[in-house]
Amino acid sequence: MTRGEITDPGEYAHGTLLPSLGAPADCATGRAPAADRTRYEAARAVAHHWVIPLNADLADPHAPTAAFERFAALPEPDRRAWLGQYVAAVRACDLTRIPAVP
Repeated sequence: MTRGEITDPGEYAHGTLLPSLGAPADCATGRAPAADRTRYEAARAVAHHWVIPLNADLADPHAPTAAFERFAALPEPDRRAWLGQYVAAVRACDLTRIPAVP
């Protein structure tokens, strides 16, 4: 960021947004039920791809294409609501609250 302007959007996303998209190490995601972990991994991949464009070097290469395409096709308010629910669940370390990918 230079003089209040984002000079490198990819780096900004990586440094600012990505940390809030993945569960912190102390959330013990490994102890969550398998269904919650599976839903979290699918949602995390979609969220990463949305925040960092698919052609960026920082994108997660394992995002489920069909899930991402369904998400990308949602109206903006629905995408925003889904991402808000996802980030809130991750910040609360509550994988049971991770929304399913539409």
